[in-house]
Amino acid sequence: AGWKTQTVPTVDAPEDLILYETHIRDFSAFDSKLSSPSYRGKYKAFSETDSYGMTHLLKLKEAGLNTVHLLPTYDLSTINENTADAIDLYDSMKKVCALVEDLDVCNDDNAQSLTLNELLSSYEPSSDKAQSVMEQIRGSDNYNWGYDPYHYTVPEGSYAVNPEGFSRIIEFREMVMSLHSKGFRVIMDVVYNHTFASGLAEKSVLDKIVPHYYHRYDPVSGSLEMSTCCDNTATENAMMEKLMSDSLVTWAKQYKIDGFRFDLMGHQPKDAMLRARKAVKQVDNDTYFYGEGWNFGEVANNRQFVQASQTELAGTEIGTFTDRLRDAIRGGNFQTAK
Repeated sequence: AGWKTQTVPTVDAPEDLILYETHIRDFSAFDSKLSSPSYRGKYKAFSETDSYGMTHLLKLKEAGLNTVHLLPTYDLSTINENTADAIDLYDSMKKVCALVEDLDVCNDDNAQSLTLNELLSSYEPSSDKAQSVMEQIRGSDNYNWGYDPYHYTVPEGSYAVNPEGFSRIIEFREMVMSLHSKGFRVIMDVVYNHTFASGLAEKSVLDKIVPHYYHRYDPVSGSLEMSTCCDNTATENAMMEKLMSDSLVTWAKQYKIDGFRFDLMGHQPKDAMLRARKAVKQVDNDTYFYGEGWNFGEVANNRQFVQASQTELAGTEIGTFTDRLRDAIRGGNFQTAK
């Protein structure tokens, strides 16, 4: 209700965007003032009024905040959407022990009566016990940053109270509309530079449609390029570019996402990014594109195409992060502060 008639906040210029980056699960995972415990870590938490998270956001709005940047919230590969098979902080240790074999703490009968959160909180903060437990269960818990794309154009189900069918679509739209109604623009973190898997792997999608087309391979060895951490996509290929563009248009048109932050944008052609932006502007003339314009890997220095990198995007109205300002303030990633 109200989706088609909602008012979307505007800014006079991209330079006026003041962004707050947040992770959908982290935003409300510990919030005890939600109207329902089932909303913890969910899209629904952004529709609350008196919760700690929304109260905090509204205070920041008074200080000038006008845009919420959501970490990846498309369909993720490594979070089990079936809550019976995924570990949450508030789950009982009995469930944890049933899901994770040979967990050391499960030999302690007293631990069986606790929740995972209670167990972790019982450890001395200076000890490594909590870390040890988390290392053993991390493959089964419901947390991930989200840079592991499964389906680019589907809302992640684990953030929905009901992940089945169209419910996740409705809950995602409720989140966006709620943030709009509170005066925030909504930007989405997107990762079109790689997929989580390829080939015949369980979470491979594109290779099962057209083998060896959607990914980038070394022209000499034929090996799959993985400089982005995972299986690099080949946005220089026409249909991979179209997949990215169509996906962005869908998020802008059907979910009213106001802008996009691109992970490792420099691994994509500048022309592909410009065409994608032009397509999105057909449905949302007020959109904003920005991302990581880093120059590295097999595409570095425009080796395969003119990149959407920091040094190439001047005048395009696509923004990039600046490592120069960052490093001047706090030093580079591999420098020791003095």
